[in-house]
Amino acid sequence: MDILKPHRSNTNLLLTPKLSYELISKEILSVKFMVQINESHTEQSFNTNFWDNWGLWNFDVFEVFIQRESRENHYLELQVSPLSQKFALLVEKPRETTHKLKSINSRAIGSFEKNLFGANFEIAISDIPGDGNLLKANFHCILGPENSRQHFSLNPNTELKPDFHRPDLFLTIGEL
Repeated sequence: MDILKPHRSNTNLLLTPKLSYELISKEILSVKFMVQINESHTEQSFNTNFWDNWGLWNFDVFEVFIQRESRENHYLELQVSPLSQKFALLVEKPRETTHKLKSINSRAIGSFEKNLFGANFEIAISDIPGDGNLLKANFHCILGPENSRQHFSLNPNTELKPDFHRPDLFLTIGEL
């Protein structure tokens, strides 16, 4: 199990989000997160049936940014909250060209029990953009109330402000 590293802007260095991932077949990547937190910061109004929850990242979420290596450099962004609310976005150009996805083949489940926020993703390889054989990804976690958000990544950016939309920081996590 890997530990997500705190971004340099974090003030709470006691949180230790953990991550594991495994290519369980040529069709599915399994990703699991967990972190011990005192309380969950969520918003009930997001839905749990579809992936169309714009703004979910303003609350507690685990996130997967993933691509199949290709020249286009497009990637899939997936999020899940402790209440199993989901968000999916196809990113062609960070913060410029994106497409909200309402329905995909991947699954995500979040939970919050006994101060443990857990998340499980089963990511369909068919949902991941690109045409190469290498899977490249970065994994993230956002926790805490609005005025003191904490940001974590497997491979965090070094600038003063957290920035997850950095394909240059994606790591190779497997080969198809």
